[in-house]
Amino acid sequence: MKKYKVNEITTTQYIFLIHGTQIGVGMLQLPRILAETAGTDGWISILISWIISTIVGLIVIQIMKINPEKSFPELLKHYFGKWLGIVLTITFILFFTVTAITELLRSMLFIKAWLLPGTSDYIILASYVIPGYMIARGGIRIIGRYAELAFFLTLVIPLLYLIQLKDGDWHYLLPFFKEGIEPILEATLTTSYQFFGSEIAFLLYPMLQRKQYASIGMVAGNTLTMLAYLLATLVCFIYFSPDEITRYNEPSVSVVKTLEFRFIQRLEILLFAVYLLAILRTWMNFTWAATFSTWQLMGKSVYTRCLQLFLIMIVLYTVFFSHTFSQNESLQMWTGKASLFISYLFPICLYGYVFVYERFRRSYFT
Repeated sequence: MKKYKVNEITTTQYIFLIHGTQIGVGMLQLPRILAETAGTDGWISILISWIISTIVGLIVIQIMKINPEKSFPELLKHYFGKWLGIVLTITFILFFTVTAITELLRSMLFIKAWLLPGTSDYIILASYVIPGYMIARGGIRIIGRYAELAFFLTLVIPLLYLIQLKDGDWHYLLPFFKEGIEPILEATLTTSYQFFGSEIAFLLYPMLQRKQYASIGMVAGNTLTMLAYLLATLVCFIYFSPDEITRYNEPSVSVVKTLEFRFIQRLEILLFAVYLLAILRTWMNFTWAATFSTWQLMGKSVYTRCLQLFLIMIVLYTVFFSHTFSQNESLQMWTGKASLFISYLFPICLYGYVFVYERFRRSYFT
């Protein structure tokens, strides 16, 4: 009998879970951030970050192939011993938790700014986390089904972007490398923050039904993320002039303001509401990762209780404290820097350690 039969996920769910973990609130501001750092060459940074993220994701898969039935906490204990394994697991739990909090609070701030400026923070947040809790409490299989549904529901976004291409000017992209390679590499560091999330494969791999497709799923998930970022960025670069784009905080939403239909006004508000469906996947995936890892670490069936406690605590925080964009940007900066070590450097170092460990073990016992 399979260890995770109740929580098994399909290859399609696996792809959309990885993609959904990477697409977050950063999508709304990424074109402006890239324009400020590398000008209209910023889209090249997305391609570089995609390559790096995909390589690291494939490394994660190679690590998990060696012990396909072990959970991530079990894997860490196996290779590093009980106490160091616990410390590393707690580090990942804290990272997942802080990332989920950052995404949740950022979403709340955007909802307040775009949709409900006169509503209290805790009311907005409570209204947002309740549907998320109802989905997440069912486990990763239910979250995976939502990830599939949300992907197809948000396909309206690229359609609206493609409509705006008719009013764009492709000459804004020329010449390529106008500022040299250095700004592009600097923007790559920023873009890499938006691509972290491949490390969730550490937790998803044991639950994947057809593990032979894990590598293909990793490439597909990262590619979907790259295409989403690339489309939004190129449309904004083409539609806005190089100087104009930096004046918009969320150009990915503002770009559709000029679209008009007889049956709807303020189309950008509808676009932002659709974005919330995608953003919901991100914080929900990280929340599941944190609570599931806690459950695995404690060895008790406390998943639902941990999930409830986490969401209640974050709502109570907004009752007593006022969260601002500047505070959230500090949290984003922290999680971004931490992701360079946890999402990129750690898998590479772990792969080298596992390779040496397994080779030494085989040569020693044979």
